[in-house]
Amino acid sequence: MVNSILEFGTKDQEVTREVEMMLFKVEQILEEIIRCGQEQKVITSRLTSRELAAYLKNLFIGAKILEGYGIRQ
Repeated sequence: MVNSILEFGTKDQEVTREVEMMLFKVEQILEEIIRCGQEQKVITSRLTSRELAAYLKNLFIGAKILEGYGIRQ
């Protein structure tokens, strides 16, 4: 997904739409996992599951971009 974003940007509307749908689905999956963890009291509820899911999705994207530039931790 991230490679597609970097390669096509917003130049190709069809690719942009597909990537946006995939990112939305990833965020939904993360949100559900986090919500379950919050219900079991193993993940903080200081932030909502939606906020944490958005944060993690953006973190994954950022890490993948940095990896593309050869930056690894």
